[in-house]
Amino acid sequence: MNNITHEPENKRFVLRLVAQGLPWRTSLHLLTVGALGTLSITMMLKVTWQRTRKHRPPAGLLWGCALLIFSATGLRTLWPEHNLVWLWLASLCWPLAYLICGFSCTILKAKMPSRSNNTPHSP
Repeated sequence: MNNITHEPENKRFVLRLVAQGLPWRTSLHLLTVGALGTLSITMMLKVTWQRTRKHRPPAGLLWGCALLIFSATGLRTLWPEHNLVWLWLASLCWPLAYLICGFSCTILKAKMPSRSNNTPHSP
């Protein structure tokens, strides 16, 4: 009989990182903050570009923002000596990525043509 447990993929990822020597809190931080930060920023860009321009955002914009989030997470967690320089760089990468995302989304929304008033509004 086969005793295979069906663990969620993210749990196995965290367990692999812990097995490689990273503390479990660090592994969990990499998974939650890094992965969810990257997911949220790329989805904001994709949705805004799809609604305003009807095509995907430039790959450089997506990869640039994802790289900044990855850098922020990596600088924060992967260096054992928490030097203030690394922490400051990490704390600058995160808001810079969201500023780039917010600025590009704001510019796109400003250039979006206004909706026509042909649709009836309910009171």
